[in-house]
Amino acid sequence: MDELWVATVAGSCVLVIATMFVAGHYRRERRRRELLRQLEHDTPAALG
Repeated sequence: MDELWVATVAGSCVLVIATMFVAGHYRRERRRRELLRQLEHDTPAALG
């Protein structure tokens, strides 16, 4: 029974950490897309 609890807690920790990594990746990609959009908007057509 103790082994089941240890495995459940360890698995839950892994899922929480994976969720944090996925959320961080999503936020970075969203910010990158936003910055690229601003860069395209601010860059004059003659330079690009």
